Amino acid sequence: MTKNRWLILCLLLGLLMPVRAAELVATIKAYNKAELSGDVPAGTEVTFDNTGGSKGQLTAGSVATMTFTDLPQCTISKVTFYVKSNAKSGAGGLAVSLGGAMIGQISASNFCDWPGTSGYSTTFVPVAFTGAWNANKGSSMICQIAATVNSIGWDKVVITYYETAPDPRTVTFQWFDTQSDIQTKTVTEKSSASGILISDCPVTKVVSEDEWSFVGWTTERFVGTYTSEPASFKVGEKFYPSSDNQILYALYTLSPEVTNIIQTTDFISGEYAMVMHSDDNYYMANNDIDSLKLKDGTKKNVLYTYWERYIIYENGLYKLTKSYIPENCRFQITFTKDSLHIRSLLTGNVIGHSGIYLANNNVKWAWQEAKNHSLEISYDSQDTGKGISARVLWLSDDESFPYFETQLLKLGYDYEYILLFDVSDAPTTPPQTRWTGYPFGWKEAVENTSVLPVQARKILRNGVLYIEINNAKYDMLGNKID
Repeated sequence: MTKNRWLILCLLLGLLMPVRAAELVATIKAYNKAELSGDVPAGTEVTFDNTGGSKGQLTAGSVATMTFTDLPQCTISKVTFYVKSNAKSGAGGLAVSLGGAMIGQISASNFCDWPGTSGYSTTFVPVAFTGAWNANKGSSMICQIAATVNSIGWDKVVITYYETAPDPRTVTFQWFDTQSDIQTKTVTEKSSASGILISDCPVTKVVSEDEWSFVGWTTERFVGTYTSEPASFKVGEKFYPSSDNQILYALYTLSPEVTNIIQTTDFISGEYAMVMHSDDNYYMANNDIDSLKLKDGTKKNVLYTYWERYIIYENGLYKLTKSYIPENCRFQITFTKDSLHIRSLLTGNVIGHSGIYLANNNVKWAWQEAKNHSLEISYDSQDTGKGISARVLWLSDDESFPYFETQLLKLGYDYEYILLFDVSDAPTTPPQTRWTGYPFGWKEAVENTSVLPVQARKILRNGVLYIEINNAKYDMLGNKID
């Protein structure tokens, strides 16, 4: 026999050999609990409840229900109840349904008359229903016994089944073209459960009020704009459809423009953030002058800080890695030739000095440019005979909580003082990335991802184009039309 003929014979024999039946067993453990064993499919679960409050004993009037959920795609050939009665009594009815359709039933009658029994029995005996019932993936089976005469005992149910592979499934990809018309493309799995390779969207950029970029495909339709990213399938990933004719919707994202906040070297009046380093950390002046209680019980006025750990030095200038500056870290600095004033933009209070401490006094600071285009801010300069000293706006060396204060320093050394960053064009809150499945932008951004069914269509009336969604009309700017 040639090698090819031998291979064909082996394949034929394999096809003719019977497929092993699987058995799923659900055993009653308590009046409200059952456990699975045997060939348990992934995801399949069982619940049990006996209105009589007993583990598996049903007295007259009580009903016990066992429910299987999330069954696999399979063919069920047998459902077997293991039941018993008293020695000379016991009656009731029994039923089993699959996907809402009845597949087996025994009307209320004496236990000794049930098919499969040969009289009353105090030991568990099998009562079986046989057939060839097809179960869809995710379907449920309900088994129930209702007792009419004391008593009936119930131990377990055994489901005999043959798991079957689903047919190859088709997925429809749906997106909008640049004219906001719906476009679709269908792709079918090459073989059962082989999945579909996610490809790019034919429209990767949509320019409406903003420019949106394609990011992936979603199983839900997202019409509004969202500040939380919906779950999506990316290009190059495998998608395994859960049902035939499943729809995937194009998802687009809009990344905000990032404002580069660069150190200023002009020293002209404007809106600034004030930053200074302590060792390898950088700290930003925060809000207004406040009182700090020292360990010896005394107090002094300081300017608290906001931790700005990351800062970049390139091309001779510093750059903040943040693209926004909160309101409490912004100061109006007014420069003249040889002096300046500082005012908190949030409170309107002046950042001045009195004696050796900071104070909300409308007084002048002297200034001059120093190392790395930093700004030396000082007052009360004095010639000591060994050089010029002054009280300088300086970052304390308190490692636990650095703050700005005034310190008496000898001027002229190669210090890096306060770095100024022009924040007049910087946002006060973090810019938010947004996502949508409809990148033509009339919906406000929302945080949740619950989506109602939407019907959208274009209407042209008297030469004017409208959009109709859920029986409401909008113009092309997203304004609702009465």
